[in-house]
Amino acid sequence: MSLKRKLDFTNVEDGFTLIPKGVYSVYVFELQEKTSTAGNDMMKVILKIADGEYKGRQIFTNLTFVESAMFKIREFLVACGCQVPKKAMDIDFTKCIGKKINVEIAHRTSKEKPDEPFADVKRFLSTEVSDGKTPPETKDDEADVPFK
Repeated sequence: MSLKRKLDFTNVEDGFTLIPKGVYSVYVFELQEKTSTAGNDMMKVILKIADGEYKGRQIFTNLTFVESAMFKIREFLVACGCQVPKKAMDIDFTKCIGKKINVEIAHRTSKEKPDEPFADVKRFLSTEVSDGKTPPETKDDEADVPFK
């Protein structure tokens, strides 16, 4: 590999542009099983913006499998088209990969870098829901099949 190259920086912006707050149409691109720093099972969700100025940009968020975060996991599943009755059930998260959903992006910072905001998923929304309202809950008697 040569350490000499001719490169064109004509259209290269300075630094990384923060994705603005708002609602974006995204695809569920990848899901990765991880362990949180607290030792809990979690899933890293990698989303890709589907259209507009930021098309192709990735957004990362985590879903931690703890009682206090079940609402966020449910929100994700409902956005992906999953029926989520109020009971215990097995979920095949791989069926979410490739689904087009909407997300509301907010900005937050980390303890490590308090002066560097990053885009974070505030809410998962189905593609039918863009007004910020949560889809209605499903009834217990609906089919156990996770996706229609």
